[in-house]
Amino acid sequence: AVTLIQSNYGDPGNLELIARTGDTLQFMWRDSGPDFNWNGPFQIAAGAAGNPVLLQSRFGSQGNFELVYPSTGGGLSFMWRNNDDPSMPWSAPWQFAQGLGPVDAVTLIQSNYGDPGNLELIARTGDTLQFMWRDSGPDFNWNGPFRMPVPEITLEAIQGGDGRVINVTGAYFSPSSQVSVAYDIFTGGAPDTHQTGEDTVSTAANGTFDDEIRVNLGGDISGAAVRALDESTQIPAVASI
Repeated sequence: AVTLIQSNYGDPGNLELIARTGDTLQFMWRDSGPDFNWNGPFQIAAGAAGNPVLLQSRFGSQGNFELVYPSTGGGLSFMWRNNDDPSMPWSAPWQFAQGLGPVDAVTLIQSNYGDPGNLELIARTGDTLQFMWRDSGPDFNWNGPFRMPVPEITLEAIQGGDGRVINVTGAYFSPSSQVSVAYDIFTGGAPDTHQTGEDTVSTAANGTFDDEIRVNLGGDISGAAVRALDESTQIPAVASI
């Protein structure tokens, strides 16, 4: 895995690169010319897994390098390079979010929250996205992880005493919010064998909901497709049977 930025060293700016080989991180850089030489590799860390992510932040006068990568022991590791020090030393790795277990991928930005700007991070572990952020000081604490509301729905066709229904169960939607549930139930390919419509349902405080779509079609149901839109985040979830 590899991450690459253009820094504010040189004119118009050197290329700065970190590559993971095995569980080690190797740092390299290319000057802005006229020779355009690559320098390195220089090993800066071990115990790395997944993809590293590097940025040049607004911390310090020059702008420090900020580095996050998944750790072989689970969770994430953070390092930074002090670009105001003439020797430009890398810090020791600092581990956090170890309770997440193995992290598959990570992305990092510096936002305009705080001064000069908090670090904002999203990590993927399994099929979930976890959000974390680090304040701009003086404590520089990492906060989280907070599972992001990536919604999902499941469908079940039920034959009850009051007729047929498609039961829609939703999870990981915005809590105490609204969801638009659009559906297409069909017994064949012709237009007159489709039942379409839309419901609006409320989610519980934990982001779940249940919705029953009553089937008004005659004949055997050959399928149903449902799309549930989280009205707070505008993130959809789809399912079909």
